[in-house]
Amino acid sequence: MARDRVYVSDSFKKTTDELKNQDVLGLSMAEGKEVFMLSVALGLDNPTLLKNRQGLFLNTALKTADKALIASVLLGTMSDDEDMDQHADFDKSCELCEKCAETGYQVLLKKKKKKKIQ
Repeated sequence: MARDRVYVSDSFKKTTDELKNQDVLGLSMAEGKEVFMLSVALGLDNPTLLKNRQGLFLNTALKTADKALIASVLLGTMSDDEDMDQHADFDKSCELCEKCAETGYQVLLKKKKKKKIQ
């Protein structure tokens, strides 16, 4: 069954509002999916399993460009001798992005703490 939403950890969702309220990295104007995509980019090198999860936004909120970016994360892991169709599964792409976002979320938390200190 195809998934209908993108998931994040409970702590990611709770802290996203704090990041936006404190305008960390100019996130006060960002939507949930934009914070998610930023977190994915920050965590590409080291995906982390989600301990618990809840929906962040529905897939219907994704535009074609968003879907292409999500799909590119899994496609980027493909070696030259692998079949591209195995890496064209959007659900698997979302799952990998969720893991990358979990790592990127930790980077954002460090930036938030750094901003509090200053």
